Amino acid sequence: MKLVAVVGDMSSHGNGSITAVGGVPSVTVNGLPIAINTGLGSGADSDADCDPDSPDAHCSYSSDPAGMSGPVAGSLNVLVRGVPVHGVGDLRGCGATTILGPTIRTVTMN
Repeated sequence: MKLVAVVGDMSSHGNGSITAVGGVPSVTVNGLPIAINTGLGSGADSDADCDPDSPDAHCSYSSDPAGMSGPVAGSLNVLVRGVPVHGVGDLRGCGATTILGPTIRTVTMN
């Protein structure tokens, strides 16, 4: 089991917090929208080591999902509106994983 990811959770590359674009406002954990995997890599701020003058795999300035810092993986069993829910430890488009942000929570999923 893993924790459900929410808006504000970070990237293992540093920063890259999940934004409202990556969340579902009507489904919350501790008042924060849960994160979903749209498969597009959108819905997160740029990673800390992203240089906007020289975008690379850790940047969300690319139009290629593989270069985006948002969620690209999620649960096979837990869906919201038919879309997989993203969890702590799930993959981001830039190769990072989602790590806990500042919010304490105990909601888990398979």
